[in-house]
Amino acid sequence: MAPFEDHVDENGDIHLTVDMPGVRKEDASIEVKDGEVIIKGTRHRHSARRVKENGSDAGEKKGESGNAPREGTTSLQYFSRFAVPRNYDATQIKATHEHGVLNVFIPRRPESKPIQIPIESA
Repeated sequence: MAPFEDHVDENGDIHLTVDMPGVRKEDASIEVKDGEVIIKGTRHRHSARRVKENGSDAGEKKGESGNAPREGTTSLQYFSRFAVPRNYDATQIKATHEHGVLNVFIPRRPESKPIQIPIESA
């Protein structure tokens, strides 16, 4: 599943905001490969269901004779790619995670930042 993303240019640096609800910090990863930032995340959801003895799903109903509890886990995978322009430094990427939102900061290379040249009178 592709997460919601927002790309913002902050003072020449790139700020990516990636919404991954339910994904814990430990279940998210960021890597740089071949000029791309690759963001992955997994949301795990545990649920308890009742299953009839014949194996069919009885939904959330409880108390019926012949039903046995069954626990299940479902996972949702998040995946996103972002090409890093050459004038940005992929080795200096920083990331923070809070409440299912991943913030990725990609700084511009110092040599690619504009330099103001003063103009002198002749």
